Amino acid sequence: MLTVTKTLLRFYLVRHKNWIFFRGNRLYVPSGCFTPAGTITSDLFSMVLARIQMEEPWAEIGCGSGQLSLLVAKRGIYVVGSDIDEKCLRAMKVNSRANKVDGYIDVVLCDAASCLRRNAFNLVFTNPPYFPMEAEKPVDVSILAGRDLRILKRFLLDSLRISKKSVPVLFSVSSLTGLKIGQPVLCRCLPLERICINIVAKR
Repeated sequence: MLTVTKTLLRFYLVRHKNWIFFRGNRLYVPSGCFTPAGTITSDLFSMVLARIQMEEPWAEIGCGSGQLSLLVAKRGIYVVGSDIDEKCLRAMKVNSRANKVDGYIDVVLCDAASCLRRNAFNLVFTNPPYFPMEAEKPVDVSILAGRDLRILKRFLLDSLRISKKSVPVLFSVSSLTGLKIGQPVLCRCLPLERICINIVAKR
């Protein structure tokens, strides 16, 4: 099952359209960057983020081309997006200008949240790699977390580190990972897996 999923996602990451519309925003998504078009985690996240009322600043870890951060910025909330892929970050800057929210978004190039200060953000969210398989190609980095889920765990630990005490950290997860952390906020059940946006907070 996981091998088939990896093959399909790898194909989708490379072959998707470069210009798409997502939740009212026109986005440039280069080949190899995660696209929100037709992806369940992006849909679930967009619904969850629309409900949340928290003071700024917010942070998105692994922001890619910025599809989720743009939705936050459209509400007038300042958000910092980090990603390890410079190509995707350049696309995020293009997208923030094209959608007239560049005054509400800053982008930083780093692994997970390694360059961000601890206890700095009032909300942190991440749509991380969560499939328990090893990356074999560069394109796999945005979808595969390693057999031991080390990449997913690093994203979560970094997210908790930069969040202020008792504020929410939101992350996407699949039942295929076997990881049981946090409480589900919104889920969608598929024939072979359950995908959720979970919430956890630093104590």
